[in-house]
Order: sequence, then structure tokens, then C-alpha cells
Amino acid sequence: MRPTRALVDLEAIGHNMRAFCRLAGGAKVMAIVKADAYGHGAVPVARAALKNGVAFLGVAIPEEAFELRDAGINSPVLILGSRCEDVAQELVARDISQTVFDIESLTVLEAAARAAGRWAKIHLKVETGMNRLGILPGKALEEWLDTLQACPHIELEGMFTHFADADGAQEDYTLTQAQRMAQAVAQVRARGFAPIVHACNTAGILRFSQFDYDMVRAGIGLYGYPPVEPPEGIVFKPALTWRSEVAFIHDLHTGERISYNGIYTAKTPRRVATLPVGYADGYNRLLSNTGFVLIDGQRAPVIGRVCMDQCMVDVTDIPSVKIGDEAVLLGQQGTQRLNAEEMAQLCGTISYEILCNIGKRVPRVYYGE
Repeated sequence: MRPTRALVDLEAIGHNMRAFCRLAGGAKVMAIVKADAYGHGAVPVARAALKNGVAFLGVAIPEEAFELRDAGINSPVLILGSRCEDVAQELVARDISQTVFDIESLTVLEAAARAAGRWAKIHLKVETGMNRLGILPGKALEEWLDTLQACPHIELEGMFTHFADADGAQEDYTLTQAQRMAQAVAQVRARGFAPIVHACNTAGILRFSQFDYDMVRAGIGLYGYPPVEPPEGIVFKPALTWRSEVAFIHDLHTGERISYNGIYTAKTPRRVATLPVGYADGYNRLLSNTGFVLIDGQRAPVIGRVCMDQCMVDVTDIPSVKIGDEAVLLGQQGTQRLNAEEMAQLCGTISYEILCNIGKRVPRVYYGE
């Protein structure tokens, strides 16, 4: 196995999932495992979440749903985005729920379900302010409901919206979205439908529990990175540790440059360790001259340009370092910790992207549950 690897603590996933179940009260919880469970591995994470109270799994595209079914996971799965025309028959055959945000998708799914003699399960996406995908409450929704009532092989299993600013400083936008969602729910129920209603993402669960409805969607918090401060007594545990090791050690003399373009020049003699991890593994090139790794419980700064397959760190102040020593890119070593939020700040992005970008060639090792 490569010395560069990601260790995923499935007990941390279970702990975080149990925390969401407590926060949700009587509402069901959907675990969002899209993007390979934010880089953690969709199938192992899904299984751990299901053992700890999850009712639904959420993915982004059909291929992610098929991966879960191919692994023998038969729990309810919802595709949150993507159109369904090309795979409608397989969705029906494999009992996968599809998000619908137009009339055309209804007709395609109705035809596929009728041909199979089965139900097509759908969740209606309501546009309340994200302005990405969805049907507007009011006239557009009434027209959509007219079509739905003419589709006897479609089950309106759920309906949902997505809060665009639940982690923002102001609550007004989220409250406005909730008002629009309430209008849409009233329209749907007035037609005799009783779908599962869901709106809250991780930030919504933590800040807007009054809008938990019938189900909530646990995303980034499931992996230990809540975007807002959790309530007192609720602790989320980062589930992923990213490690490599020292592959080479050499001395850099005063005035010598290192790596591409010479963006680092030694002002004094330095001792340098090379690690076999680079941007092809997801270690962002923006960490050049700004990032840190942990070696022997101490922070070692990244120096020079991060390469495709290697990066270099300054270990001058860590005299005990030797080839083969562990280097922690994300996680804890001794009393020191590096997390995805800190790395994201250095890269000008968010923890989601840091986790999702850890590449496929980095082996995942699972432990815990």
C-alpha cells in the first residue's frame, strides 16, 4: 500500500450520525454520501450511517446510486440532482428515488414505470431562493401537479428545497425561503399528496430546527466539519486522517532554490524532507509556501512549489526526523492537529472541496465500526 493514504474512522461517522439523530428529534435523517461521501468512500460510510439511525441516503448522480445498489445496499436512495431520461428504466427497476424539477421528467418516469408495471418514486425539488434547480411555488407548481395527477405510476415520495444561506450571518434569507416552502407544501397537500418534506442541510439542522419537517439532510457535518457552531453538548469528530511519510532528506544551502520556478530561496542553511504526495493526490498546489504538515508532533512548513507527486517541507527544527517517519497532512499527531478548515483557509476555499479533492489514487483504509 502507498505510504500516502487516508484513514477513515467509521466510529466517528457513527458518532456524528447519532448526534444528528438527536438534533433531528422525531425527524428522519438522510445521510449525504455524494462525491464518494465527500472523499471518504460512499459504500463504507453509507453502511456506517445506516447502522446508526439513517433512514435515507442522498447522492448527486445516478452512477452514485448504482454503486450503492451494486454493493448490496437496499435502503432508500435519493438522487438529488441530474436529469433521469437516459436511466429512467434502471431507476424504476432498482427502486431509486429521483429528484424531479420539470414536467418532462414526469412523463419519462411514468412511461418507464408503466412499462415495468412498477412505481417510480420521486421527490419534488421546490425553488425557494437557491436559484439552481426547482419548480416555483404558485402557478408553475399547480401546472406540475396537474401533470403528476395524470401519472398513476408515479409516487410523490417526498418534496424538498435547499437553504442557500443557512450558514450565513443573517437569518432573513433562510426565513424567506422557509415561507416559500410552506406555500409549496400547502399547495401539494391541498391536492391530496402527503410526501416526506425536507429542507435543512447541516447548517439548517444546527440553526433552524423549526424547519426540520419530516426529514433533515446531514452533509458536511457527518464528516466532522459543521459549518456553524453546534449546540452545547454536541461534538462532531473529523473522520478522515491523511498521512504520508518522509521519503528523502537533504540539506539546502544558503541561496539555493527549491522546486519549480524557485519561489522559495533558502536564506540560511535548511534541512528539507520530501514527501511522496502532490497535487495529483489532491494536495492543493496553493499550499506551496503556505501549508504545514505534522512530523514528530511538530509543524513543518511546506516550502517551494507543490509538485504533481511530491512536496517538500522544512524540517530544520525537527532534528529527530528520519526517512520513513510519518507525516500527517490532515489529522492529529501528538498534541498538534491540522484540519480541513485550516487547509481550506490557506487555499481560499472550503473544507468540502479539500475533502472531495483527495484523489482516487490515495488508498482509503477503514477502521472503527
